[in-house]
This record gives sequence, C-alpha cells and structure tokens, in this order.
Amino acid sequence: LGLAMQLAKQPAEACALYGKALASFRDSHEIYNNMGNLYRHLGKHEDALVAYQACLNIKEDYAVAHNNLGLLLIAMRRLPEAIASLRHALSLDPALDCAQSNLIKATELQRREAAAEGGGGREEAS
Repeated sequence: LGLAMQLAKQPAEACALYGKALASFRDSHEIYNNMGNLYRHLGKHEDALVAYQACLNIKEDYAVAHNNLGLLLIAMRRLPEAIASLRHALSLDPALDCAQSNLIKATELQRREAAAEGGGGREEAS
C-alpha cells in the first residue's frame, strides 16, 4: 500500500504507511528499501541512506538495495562509493541489468569529473 501511495505521488501518506508497516514487520528489508526509494526521490538523501543501510543490515545480500544505494550515492556525488555498491550488486546478481547500466553511468560520471579536474586549471605558457 505504501508503494501504491508513493506511485500515486502521495509521499506523506506513503511515509506514514511505511512507518505503520515497520511497527508490525521490523525485519522487512523490502519496507526499508521502499522507504529509501521514496526518500531518494524526495531528495532526502540522508534519510534514504539510513533506510538503505537498515535494509542491508537485515539482508546484506539484497542486490536490489545495493543498486538503489548506488543510485543514491551517485545523486550525492559520492562516485567511488556508488561504483563499489553497484559492483557489489552485480556480484550478488550478475543478471541485474539496471545495476549494470547504473555502473556504466557512475563510471562515466567519475571519468568526466576526473577529466574536468585534470584539465580545468591548466594554462599553457605563451
């Protein structure tokens, strides 16, 4: 139901429903993962990080959560950590196509940032 509210663009209601669900199902990694997704889409990065970490504390081998954490870390511009998380997702589930495409995105962003840093301050002598 929380996911339905999230998809219906009713984030406050979705948060409330996830909170109620957690009261009954404290060990549900899926609820924490869904909360992380909601917070990430709302731009509440620190809350999303806490939710994904709670999810992975319950089920460390949940490849989908490692992928979602990677997406969050990309948004937070923490690219080395994002790449590590996405690689871990793929090590757990090599068929997780979204993690593969997100890894390509993260490595390309990292490459571009490195190129911008390397070429940004150089001036040639005349």
